[in-house]
Amino acid sequence: MRKFGKDRAPQDQAYEGQPAYLCVGSDRYPYTVSGVSKSGKSIYLQAAKHRAARRNDKGDLGSPQYSVFIPDPTGEIISARLGKDGVFRTTGSRVKCRVVLGEYDSYRDPSF
Repeated sequence: MRKFGKDRAPQDQAYEGQPAYLCVGSDRYPYTVSGVSKSGKSIYLQAAKHRAARRNDKGDLGSPQYSVFIPDPTGEIISARLGKDGVFRTTGSRVKCRVVLGEYDSYRDPSF
């Protein structure tokens, strides 16, 4: 379940091992914080694995699904920097993607 407002984790306080996700348009990709600079203004993120799992063993099509996120020690590593608006954004690319800290999420928009 998504948390908004004051229930969401502070976006300017990152720590190693913290779950995060990267927003690229309407898509969301799971990452894990793998490093934080001394100043706390730069972070390194490592891609996490995502698996969908069912809540029961029956395999019913109507049963709700939940996701399992696993930190991937061999995943891609990217960097992000804290902006003046208090939001981390990726660096090293023309496109600056927003990073949300405190939870994993994965979504691929099927319309593209």
